[in-house]
Amino acid sequence: MALPAGLGVTTEVLWRGALLFAVVDLPFVAILVRRSRHVAFAELKRPLLTVTLVFWFGLWLWAVSTFWESVYHYVFPTWARWWLPPLQAALACLVAWVLWWLANRVPGQPVLTFLLGGGAWGIASHVIAIVRGVLEKPAMLRGASPVAAVTLAFFEFTFYWCVILSAALILRRACERQTPPAASG
Repeated sequence: MALPAGLGVTTEVLWRGALLFAVVDLPFVAILVRRSRHVAFAELKRPLLTVTLVFWFGLWLWAVSTFWESVYHYVFPTWARWWLPPLQAALACLVAWVLWWLANRVPGQPVLTFLLGGGAWGIASHVIAIVRGVLEKPAMLRGASPVAAVTLAFFEFTFYWCVILSAALILRRACERQTPPAASG
């Protein structure tokens, strides 16, 4: 897919994106924390991992299909292009498992711990991308503020993990409806 010539991501665009994601995240996180009190977070492991795999595979497939020439070929070797979706999906599953594990062991609200951990993962992944030159090499990102990029990443990834958790809750409910009740007797 060809992108319009001169398309650029400026520091201002990153700050606006961070603000937009923050405005969406606040109620989204609050609703998930409130609605998930009735669900044992420990029981969400399988649906969380399943949804995580599908979500991140799809996101990375779209990313390398749309932004390979303009962004990602500067950060990853050419041979990695079509390996990135399954590898990133597998890595995200590992991250989801670690976040799920921590959320079930850290005192407090497990859903909030999970979602904030997802935001922290966004920060870590974007710091790695910045170190690898994502804000210097691609013309469309050149000159954008690293602080704005990392701030955006926290709220962007929190949003992604909200979507993943929501889909996992829906999947869990759908599976429960499909499971016949145990026979008594």
